Amino acid sequence: MTLPDPLAFEGTATVDPVARTVNVYPSSSSGHGALLWRRGYRALAEAAESGNYWSSSTVWASSSAGRQIARGVPSGGSLQFRFSPGQQGFADLVGKPNLSAIITVDRRSAQILGVRLRHASRD
Repeated sequence: MTLPDPLAFEGTATVDPVARTVNVYPSSSSGHGALLWRRGYRALAEAAESGNYWSSSTVWASSSAGRQIARGVPSGGSLQFRFSPGQQGFADLVGKPNLSAIITVDRRSAQILGVRLRHASRD
């Protein structure tokens, strides 16, 4: 078994409070992180289209509220994280400005390893 070789990079997070979703995608469309994102995203999307999504690796979002707070699903070029009504952590995410993400991918396999949602100051 080979250990992952992680690469972390900045992501953009958009919130739909009515649908209770957070969509995440790379902040930049260029660079090594964005290339790996496209490869990893394509693998997730192809697995979902073929009906094998549940057999592929799960991409989880984490935040200060905890680990594995929502499962990512490919949606229109972003990963969509859906929160159940009353689920802990969603109110904290949408209740503060400047939500962003740190996306982590494996350099060797381009597998998306996870997404960390956070509130970053924007200067």
